[in-house]
Amino acid sequence: MSVKCVFYVAEVTKQANGAGRIKASPVAKGPYAEYSQWTPTGALEFTSLNPAATAFFEENLGKDVTLLISPATEDDLITPSNA
Repeated sequence: MSVKCVFYVAEVTKQANGAGRIKASPVAKGPYAEYSQWTPTGALEFTSLNPAATAFFEENLGKDVTLLISPATEDDLITPSNA
């Protein structure tokens, strides 16, 4: 099972060390308003060390994005275990 959330990208800033800081909030209006009753309340705030990821959020500033939350699996490992 997975959970799909829709967030509005409200802020993207760059820190002195080059990292990006992203702030997003659950969607509560517009064409995705129906998600507001299913999306957790609160805020999504994180720091991105990946320049390409920061650029993605800059391109989507003021827009809605989706977040799919599902259990992590072996396929999600960057370096697979040798077990």
